[in-house]
Amino acid sequence: KVQNGSIYMYRPSSEKKDISIPFQLKDSSVVYISKDQFIKGMYVMKATWEMNGKQYGATQQFFIVKQ
Repeated sequence: KVQNGSIYMYRPSSEKKDISIPFQLKDSSVVYISKDQFIKGMYVMKATWEMNGKQYGATQQFFIVKQ
């Protein structure tokens, strides 16, 4: 089970818009992030977490669309 971790949303075109979100999971394995924190454009998500005493990580690109 995931114990804690962080999500870093990197915006290549403007590092001032980067967002770092630490998290701890207890009953759910879902982390909800409000779209209101972002502006329209591309972000690279870098997630790291600890599970059963081991470190893990993942990277994924996202394009945020706001209306």
